[in-house]
Amino acid sequence: MTVELATWLDKHRVHVLEQWGASLEAVRSGSSYATTAENGDVLVHEPSRILLHLESLYEGLIQAAQHNHDLLSARLNDVVQISLEQPANLPDMLYAFAQLRRIIRDELRHADEDRNTVFDLIDTMSVLLDHAIDIVSRLWADNVSFLTERMSIAMEDADRAAFNLSVINSVAPVARLQSRNARQYQHHRTGWQPHL
Repeated sequence: MTVELATWLDKHRVHVLEQWGASLEAVRSGSSYATTAENGDVLVHEPSRILLHLESLYEGLIQAAQHNHDLLSARLNDVVQISLEQPANLPDMLYAFAQLRRIIRDELRHADEDRNTVFDLIDTMSVLLDHAIDIVSRLWADNVSFLTERMSIAMEDADRAAFNLSVINSVAPVARLQSRNARQYQHHRTGWQPHL
């Protein structure tokens, strides 16, 4: 059934991609565009970066439906890497896949296909999208863990540097005093007096 789903996805690519992009207009947070509110204020909106990757994600889904998951994993990894720069993009990505699931399900329900075929395609599509969501979630968690670990190491380095600076600052007055005392002792022993 996955070959049939891949064929269906490829055949309906343009229409599904148009609907998917339109459904994500509410998910905004990447390159900006401006609109005018009813009161005349200019509102700046920024589309989620996932909007920029819909075609490659869709192609990855078609390939995954044919049991080639490499392209989908690579595309999802690209989107996750880019999305880490923005807050709350995991929910945006999950929302995007929920929208795609809804669009494909609705399209299949209105298709001129046998009812059993439609249900099989919907089930296969759900498994495929669940797989994509699992990949996104794991990639996101792995990247967040990596960034958290890097931040922890950076904080430890900063704490160590602050401690070393504190030690230097606390030792400096003692060192200056010892240096002054040593000079005074040397001057006392040699009888040298500073010229005033």
